[in-house]
Amino acid sequence: TRPSSVMVTSSSSPRVHSPEDDWRIVISPGELEARALSTETIARAAEVLRVHGCVLLEAGLIHAQVCSEAQRQAQTMLTQLLDKAAQNFPDKDVIRDRLYSRELCSRTECARRYDIRLEPRAASPHWRELLKEIRHWTQPVLEASGLVGSGGGRVQAAGLVISVPGGVPQGFHTDGSSPGCVNCFCPLVNVTNACGPTEVLSGSHTWERAHAAAVCDQLSDDFASAYESYHIARATMPAGSLFLFDFRAVHRGSAHPSEEAGGSVLPRPILYTCTVEPGGIV
Repeated sequence: TRPSSVMVTSSSSPRVHSPEDDWRIVISPGELEARALSTETIARAAEVLRVHGCVLLEAGLIHAQVCSEAQRQAQTMLTQLLDKAAQNFPDKDVIRDRLYSRELCSRTECARRYDIRLEPRAASPHWRELLKEIRHWTQPVLEASGLVGSGGGRVQAAGLVISVPGGVPQGFHTDGSSPGCVNCFCPLVNVTNACGPTEVLSGSHTWERAHAAAVCDQLSDDFASAYESYHIARATMPAGSLFLFDFRAVHRGSAHPSEEAGGSVLPRPILYTCTVEPGGIV
């Protein structure tokens, strides 16, 4: 299967989607005040998600104070878990090395990107309310998309991905090859080019498994070719926005440069959910 994205012939400038591209939908003040997406926004967002494999609902859907408190709690959790990992794995450098535990995971060496799983039902009241709020905004879009079955599916997993300055980029990858699962990222701080935004190859969720794997292998040796050959949704976004993308989409977390290299001085925490069709698992 050929890539469904438009190929770019010039290698002189990366073909990255601009803020005006149609995977980015700005939510109106009226919708925020009413706490409800319009019928037109729901339909458009669902169609964009089906076509591109991703859609950004851009605005403070999650209130700034809620994000700020969640950011504070996320940083505390990471500090405590890294201290615990250092005690449990004295032979490892918890900043540099890969880590795998029930509570904390860092899959790439030197990535400085940490995955903290949250059990939705066992989470603290603050996290439960935040997850409920994300579900409030995303459920209508997911239901209209038809990607996770009737009723907008169910939230099967949740957690935090926290990137800290000095982290290297992930390799391009998919989270799975079967349909019926959509991720949602909710940044707890503003995500700029200086703190490693997520990048998605537009339309890659429609590729056959073998083709997606081949593209990921190719890009592992040559990141730059991604910008020359594919439309890329680079998800810079304000805190409290919601970025949905299909489990099958080829994507990565980009580099989070150190302050000395022009990056952000602060960690970049993102709350995520995985919504699956009834009976599905992640």
